[in-house]
Amino acid sequence: MKVEIDDRLLSMLKAACPSETIESLAEQALQHYLLHLQRRNMLSLEGRVEWEGDLDEMRSISEDDIE
Repeated sequence: MKVEIDDRLLSMLKAACPSETIESLAEQALQHYLLHLQRRNMLSLEGRVEWEGDLDEMRSISEDDIE
């Protein structure tokens, strides 16, 4: 797949991370953007989802208690 990316952006990215390839930088940027979109989507659910439970109890459970 070929994608055209602004040369100025590529130059700035390459200057910030000279040891990385353009391909790996582009992939990392896409991964970060996807994570951003997923977080934004989760935040859009704030106040719409009901949660039941005891947060203090959950915090007191150690990993050994979980099967």
